Amino acid sequence: MPSAVLAAGPAAQGDRRGGQAQVLGVEVLVLTAVAFFSVATWARAVGVVLAGLSAVVQLILIPAQPWWSAIVIAIDELIVYAIVAHGSELRTAETPPNVRS
Repeated sequence: MPSAVLAAGPAAQGDRRGGQAQVLGVEVLVLTAVAFFSVATWARAVGVVLAGLSAVVQLILIPAQPWWSAIVIAIDELIVYAIVAHGSELRTAETPPNVRS
């Protein structure tokens, strides 16, 4: 019976809040990806901010996971580069050039 009391206590609510935060994070990432591919400028900014935030978090985790952190930081840098350097190509790809046959 004591375990049932513990399961309904603050720890169980903390687990639920953590799950809700993960679901919210996934929803933000999916919404940003959909908006990014529909050429929304705000989605490019959100993508750069999220990739930069991920790189900062990985800097904090270097003592615990050095190789994995280095890999994720490199991927985050590639994401930021791709969005900043090649993001305008999506906008021009939306309007096809006039082709005369």
